[in-house]
Amino acid sequence: MPSKRASERFKRLAALNERLARALEETSLRHLAGRMRGCHTHFRRYRCGNGHEWAWPHRPCNIRICAFEARVRSNRAARRWGPHLARLERPKHIVLALPSVPQGRLRDGIRALWKAFERLRRTDIWVLVKGAVVALEVTWNERKRLWHPHLHGILDSPYLPWDELMHAWRRASLAAKGEARTCWIGAADNRAIRELVKYVTKTASLIRYPDALEEFLTATKRMRMLRSYGTLYRLPAELEPAGCPDCGSPGEPCEILKLEQVTWDDSGTLRPLPP
Repeated sequence: MPSKRASERFKRLAALNERLARALEETSLRHLAGRMRGCHTHFRRYRCGNGHEWAWPHRPCNIRICAFEARVRSNRAARRWGPHLARLERPKHIVLALPSVPQGRLRDGIRALWKAFERLRRTDIWVLVKGAVVALEVTWNERKRLWHPHLHGILDSPYLPWDELMHAWRRASLAAKGEARTCWIGAADNRAIRELVKYVTKTASLIRYPDALEEFLTATKRMRMLRSYGTLYRLPAELEPAGCPDCGSPGEPCEILKLEQVTWDDSGTLRPLPP
């Protein structure tokens, strides 16, 4: 039987998706509401040659703001990327940002942020970085109606002085004298991985603002939110489904399951319930 914690978590995410679907119905993207409501309601059972079984959503919605898909990405990345990061010598977690932008200017703010990051990669200090995985996250200030796009990055760089990085970031982002910039460095761990792979806005803050929700989805349409470089270039590929979550062996699809026939285990993997 599913644990009480897993059942409650599933209910919370389903409720969040329902509220997001209702908000989408108030926008020109109302056609997405049905897809979101259908996400994580039916599942395909898989079985590998070693007898392990797991489940995978049948026809997931593939909408950036979906609460279920955000959790799937986060759990899978923490599990698959953790061993790679453990082999690196003191990897870094960085956060970079420009000033917030007003509603209606999100796309411009995101483009300016990525252009500044590409200029940063051409500075002298970036020679210390052997590889990187960098993701976009966007937060929404309800009171001021401001967007705050920022970048989370995990760097293969055992030594990276903050003061030199801040100086390079200010120059790369074309900061005027006295103009604020965000540049933070910390140790990269599983928490940093989860921050990285969210690469989406805090959706709960947009439920009451359908116009802002529509702007976010329109501004990020077909945008590559996760980018990788150097020694970590191929790391994002591991977010794709790749066989059995227990042993990595290929799996054969079996029957379609309903919501009441699956549960999450402690690692966040969907499992079929016993008949």
